[in-house]
Amino acid sequence: MTIRTMRALVIEEPRKAIVKQVPYPKPGKHEVTIKVDSVGICGTDIHIFEGDFISPYPIIPGHEFSGTIHELGEGVSGWEIGEAVSADPSLFAVPVRSV
Repeated sequence: MTIRTMRALVIEEPRKAIVKQVPYPKPGKHEVTIKVDSVGICGTDIHIFEGDFISPYPIIPGHEFSGTIHELGEGVSGWEIGEAVSADPSLFAVPVRSV
């Protein structure tokens, strides 16, 4: 069985980051995976890199991103592969879609 991977910037510990291949996440029930086209690095990411923010290491920064739906998990409806999306993982529970 081939394990799929993707490239990611990984902060391994404070002030140490590297671009490397990481396992591709499989979407769980009611989840999707997103092919990231654009990502923002914000102040929180800088604080994580500097070690000023309590965070588990290693961590992949960049929680503000947009892209297209790549894969649908079990039970996902109303979304299509290839659909343009943006994410704010600070929001929980209810997906919001603009018209």
